[in-house]
Amino acid sequence: MKKRIGQCIRKRAGRGLTLAAAMLLLMSGSVQAAEWEPVTIDFTEEEKEFIENSGEVTVAFIPDRAPLSDVDQKGEITGITVDILNMIEKRSNIHFRYEMMPSGMRVVEYIEQHPEQLVAGVLSDSREFVDEKYLLTDDIYSDDVALVCKAGIDYEIDAKDGSYQLAIPKNYATFEHYVKEQFPQFEVVMVDSTLECIRMVENGEVDVAAQNVRVLEPLLSDPHFEDITVLPTFFMRENTAIVSGVSEDHQILTGILNKCIATISETEISQFTVDHTVASVYRMTFSDVLYQFRYPFIAIGVLVLTLLALMGAFQVSKKQSFLLLEEKNKELAEAVEQAERANAAKSEFLARMSHEIRTPMNTIVTLTELAKEQQAQPQKLKEDLEKIQVSSKLLLNIINDVLDMSAIELHKMKTAKKLFDMQELIGSIATVYESECRQKHITFGLEMKMADGYVLGDAIRVQQIIMNLLSNAYKFTPEEGEIRVTVKEIPTEKKNEAYYKFEVRDNGEGITEEMQQRLFLPFEQERADTYHQYGGSGLGLAIVKNLVELMKGTIACESRKGEGTVFTVILPFELAPEETSKEEKKGKDKQVEVEKKQYDFGGKTVLLAEDTEMNADITRDLLELVHLKTVWARDGETAVRLFEASAPGEIAAVLMDIHMPKMSGYEAARAIRSMERPDAAEVPIFAMTASAFEEDIKESRNAGMNEHIAKPVDIYLLYALLAKFLQK
Repeated sequence: MKKRIGQCIRKRAGRGLTLAAAMLLLMSGSVQAAEWEPVTIDFTEEEKEFIENSGEVTVAFIPDRAPLSDVDQKGEITGITVDILNMIEKRSNIHFRYEMMPSGMRVVEYIEQHPEQLVAGVLSDSREFVDEKYLLTDDIYSDDVALVCKAGIDYEIDAKDGSYQLAIPKNYATFEHYVKEQFPQFEVVMVDSTLECIRMVENGEVDVAAQNVRVLEPLLSDPHFEDITVLPTFFMRENTAIVSGVSEDHQILTGILNKCIATISETEISQFTVDHTVASVYRMTFSDVLYQFRYPFIAIGVLVLTLLALMGAFQVSKKQSFLLLEEKNKELAEAVEQAERANAAKSEFLARMSHEIRTPMNTIVTLTELAKEQQAQPQKLKEDLEKIQVSSKLLLNIINDVLDMSAIELHKMKTAKKLFDMQELIGSIATVYESECRQKHITFGLEMKMADGYVLGDAIRVQQIIMNLLSNAYKFTPEEGEIRVTVKEIPTEKKNEAYYKFEVRDNGEGITEEMQQRLFLPFEQERADTYHQYGGSGLGLAIVKNLVELMKGTIACESRKGEGTVFTVILPFELAPEETSKEEKKGKDKQVEVEKKQYDFGGKTVLLAEDTEMNADITRDLLELVHLKTVWARDGETAVRLFEASAPGEIAAVLMDIHMPKMSGYEAARAIRSMERPDAAEVPIFAMTASAFEEDIKESRNAGMNEHIAKPVDIYLLYALLAKFLQK
């Protein structure tokens, strides 16, 4: 297994040059190395002692990888990865000595010959380093890999029966394993250098060549390679790190390097990239010009005419370059403006979130302290606990908004397709908000026009959409105001389909035309004082719009300042088949009834796998309330061992955390299911974890788990699920 120092492996996929950051640096006129602010890093005593006694640490770089690493005209090692190591040296006080690996030598061979050294800029995803004898740091730099080929030739590289020769530099050999696994149609040819790879493609000796895009950029600017182009159908993200052999000193050193890497910002990485790319563009030589215009020279054959042609071409090229530069500058300015606006919105969002989270947290902390002193006053204690519960739910709602937005932006949000009663769903939502409106003296109205209301879709997401719109209307409607909800079924040409039109109307303060243009963007609120007056994350409407689009629907807003607002959502649904029984529609046979009732499991034993002792203690107390005994495992490996040592049938159920040391919950569940004992295949296994995305639920099912319970745990849901399996 690949070793990484630290409790978690962080994929710093965003560490490469981002467009916005590079544009900002260009517009500021800075392509020189900047003076960065000092950073304080919390090293352990062991790490401090290592730094003091480390002396000089040798780091080797991979040759022929400009602008990542190369040797300049002065014979000095330079490049993006070198700049990153220089910054790590400043922040750690570890002194580095740099040298260049021999050209064409594999990294693993170099490490075997120089076990005391480090090598920077290796592919962190390479299979060459999965062995126990190698240590990898967190990623220091990320960029894209491209394939280059001859222009004008149609390559079908996705064809499984195709056979293409792919040239790779010898010092880029780690990429060979990825190609052989993912693209078996390629025959890999190892070549001495990237330049030789390009020449072989130009001469038709190989079909394509692979290399980091930053390394390819200056080569493809050479007019001698004007017939070489990038193949658009291939994409790979290259993450680079620092590798070393396994030793006690290297383990400590890797931990120090990871702490320093974590402090390097995207802006700093962007500056280094600009320094070695934008600031070092390809410079055409006279021989390049002669080559580029070789055919006019041969045809004319007269020196004077040749010079005139060159002068004319130069003037045209200069004018075109000027026009192109002017257009690019305009695009850069617009992009920088957008980036600054987005950053300002996110900064404001973080400030709001700090307040939104601190408010309920202060209530929870303060009332918890008070509750300790109220044990002699049961009524007061009950009131304090109820207030704590309300604040906890508020805090959970804030976190859920942030997680939903994150899932949407990462394209991890999925929708379900289950049978539910639309009338019942809307009615239950209306009951909640009718009560809320009554307290604020707001008139609440509901009108529904539909058939029996049974549809196939995601009831939870529909509820989330309507409640967000109602929450927004309630927030901005004054006392004595009015909120009306209309739901209408619209038939389509297809018998089993229909559109549902949802309208949420209020006579509140309304929304300006300017704000309506930004209404569905995350982190946006109309005025600076909107948050201070009404609160909120600024994510609600953004989440609504994304959910509507995910469900193939539309959303629109009509509003006038001082006259109120109407939100209209139209969603398509598949209607319940006519032959669907009443029992199926009610879904009583498929649902777990969650009720606040008494449970008694008669002293059965539950195996609890939880790496956090406090969480384990709380769960153990909850289980004891319903007469369940608990066997605690601190990690997945211990859980497997305890189950294996138990008598068949002794363990009635397993509650499994996912992210644990030594062995994850997924691995532990698979290990239990694979045991050759009668109860291994039947014992109920519940995932009980903070990982609550749809892909997490799918992964737990694939691992053999019966249920997936998200933290914070709903105790009555936990009891009901246990009863479902243990009280058959």
